[in-house]
Amino acid sequence: MLKQRARGMVAALALGFAGWAATAAGGALAASGAGIVPQGVWLMENGKAAVEFYRCEPRTDRLCGRLLWGRPDQYPPDDPTDFRNPDPDLRKRALCGLPVVWDLRWRGGRGETGEWGGGQVYDPTSGETYGARMEIKGPEELRVRGYILGISLLGKSQTWRPAPPEIMGQLCAKPLAEQVAEEPGR
Repeated sequence: MLKQRARGMVAALALGFAGWAATAAGGALAASGAGIVPQGVWLMENGKAAVEFYRCEPRTDRLCGRLLWGRPDQYPPDDPTDFRNPDPDLRKRALCGLPVVWDLRWRGGRGETGEWGGGQVYDPTSGETYGARMEIKGPEELRVRGYILGISLLGKSQTWRPAPPEIMGQLCAKPLAEQVAEEPGR
């Protein structure tokens, strides 16, 4: 019995380290009963921002994303706030770590592919919020669609890929996986 528990702990530690290593490298996927969560930091197709996905709190059955990097011509370093937000009370929020994707719900999938939908995506460069869905094409590709009036046909899709090393070196905050790995006792 003790040997089985020890083997289980070793396996859990090995899986935990493998997950952390994959997350640090970017472009990994973590699957659970509530859907596949893209791990690491993802660069938008247009190269203007990079986003990290995570399970929303307290609704862990939902997927959220936060801004961790913005191209300087789109996100001026001299005013790193959400100054284009239509709500005056939110205009002083820092862009770093700003939730830009929320409430995506798992629609289903198979293997390393699947789809999240019914959420929202916020564009801090315009102050606009759109309906959102995301198709996971595999560990190296996401297809993200923003749309208006709740109609996916009235929208635009982008392919997002894992952020390259030069972007990873410029993040405004540490990815959540790195923060967890640095917690005492881990």
